[in-house]
Amino acid sequence: MKKSLLYTLLMASIGSASAAEFMEFGSKDFKKNKLNESKWIFDTGINFVEYPTSLPSFSGTHESIKEDSAAQIYGISLGFGRELQIGSGFSSTIKLGGFYSKTLEKNVGQAAEDVDIDLAEKYNVNMVYGIDATASINYLFENKVLSIQPFVEFGAGTGASEIEKKYSFRGVTGSTTSSAPELYDVSVDEAFTYSKASVGLNFISPTGIVSYVKATRLGLAVNSRKTKGSIQTQGNEKVSAENAANAEDNLEVMSASLGLGFLF
Repeated sequence: MKKSLLYTLLMASIGSASAAEFMEFGSKDFKKNKLNESKWIFDTGINFVEYPTSLPSFSGTHESIKEDSAAQIYGISLGFGRELQIGSGFSSTIKLGGFYSKTLEKNVGQAAEDVDIDLAEKYNVNMVYGIDATASINYLFENKVLSIQPFVEFGAGTGASEIEKKYSFRGVTGSTTSSAPELYDVSVDEAFTYSKASVGLNFISPTGIVSYVKATRLGLAVNSRKTKGSIQTQGNEKVSAENAANAEDNLEVMSASLGLGFLF
């Protein structure tokens, strides 16, 4: 009981202190009072990821898939942490964060503009997400209007991806042309750990609002990969693409981010 009460009082104290610091966010005196002190940071942004896929290759009438192609995926990221002052303009930021990216595409091809018959359909769902811990070294160039803070950041985390691609072609039967149906319905689920290195710039307003731009290289170590679905090519029977295995694959992923944050 005493431990529970002590824990409650401790968390309340921390919460009160954080709330008091947060109230300083947006203050006209922020630059004078907080810019060169240790402070909390919260940021959110949009990110672009070019994720390498491991889908089985396929060549069809209206769709071709390469095993080593890349999926372009857009999403959001969040981060929360503490910037610690080192001195002489240098600081270090430690953060916990994560990202979630998902892209959905669907295309339907008709026999002709005046014929309402869907002959071919393509449907793609690409998703990748992860959580991580990062640490950065920053250097501040102070300015009355907008301070600039270049940084290098390193981190590690864990994540997962799901790449799903569907393509179907009903085939055409006619006096001059004919073709057999085609099908590609495959998804690949991966689990991975990763390390990452980033370079970027923070732009800090006198009131503690931060905007940033960042480029990141992620080194992924794939731990497991599960492939499921079926494939049918011209004139052939439908075959299964089922495969579940522990993977030892190293991938390189590039990401770009643009976002907004708050110092308090």
